[in-house]
Amino acid sequence: MNNLVNCGVRNIILTSGTLSPLESFTSELQIDFPVTLENDHVIDKHQVFVVTLSKGKMGGSLSSTFKTRQDTNHIEEIGHTVVDLIAASPGGALVFFPSYSAMATYMAVWKDNSNVMSLMESAKPCSIEPRNKHELKTSIEKYYSDVNSGGGAFLAVCRGKSQVLWGREWYRQQACRAVNQAIGRVIRHRYDYGAIILCDSRYAGKDQLAELPKWVQPHVIKFDDSLK
Repeated sequence: MNNLVNCGVRNIILTSGTLSPLESFTSELQIDFPVTLENDHVIDKHQVFVVTLSKGKMGGSLSSTFKTRQDTNHIEEIGHTVVDLIAASPGGALVFFPSYSAMATYMAVWKDNSNVMSLMESAKPCSIEPRNKHELKTSIEKYYSDVNSGGGAFLAVCRGKSQVLWGREWYRQQACRAVNQAIGRVIRHRYDYGAIILCDSRYAGKDQLAELPKWVQPHVIKFDDSLK
C-alpha cells in the first residue's frame, strides 16, 4: 500500500464488509485514512438474529480463552450447547473455532471423552474444514449437499492472515477481526437471513460488543442461560 502512495496515487478507496475493527486495519497498512465510513446493512432487522451466550446448556460459563482450551468440562459445555444450536437451526449451520489447534482439541474431547460428536452427527451431518486447501472443495461440496438434502453443519476456523506481531493488542484486534469475518459469512445477499450465536461471556461486555461490525450491534440480545 505504501508503494501506491509513493507512486503518487492521489485517491485510494478500500471497500469491504469485514474491515472492522478499523483502527487496527489502518494501522497495519501504515497509511492514514482521513475519511472512514461504516454503513448499516441492506437487510431488514427481521432477517438476522444475534445472541450472546454467557452460560451453556449445563449451566457452566462460556469463555473460550486460552486458559480454558484444555479444560474438558468447559469443552464439553460448549459442545452440548453447540449440539442444541445445530439441531435448532434449519438448513445449514456454521461453527467457527479460533484456530486449527483449538478445533482439534475440542473435537478430540467431543469424540473420545464424551458423546458430543455423535450427538452432533445425529442432529446434522457434519463436515470439517481440512488443513489441506486441496481438500477444502470436497468438504464444502459435501456441506452444500447435506444442506440441500435437509440440513448440514460445517466446522471451520476463522483466522487472520497478517504475519506481523505487534503485541497483545494486535492479537486482540486480530481475534476481533476473525470473528467479524466469520459473522460476514452469515448474510451473503439482500434477501438472505441467519442467526449469529456468540458463545462467549466476554461478548456480554460493552467493550467487546463495540468491536463488532456497526450493522450487527443494534441486533445483539444478551442471554445468560442457553436454556432460555
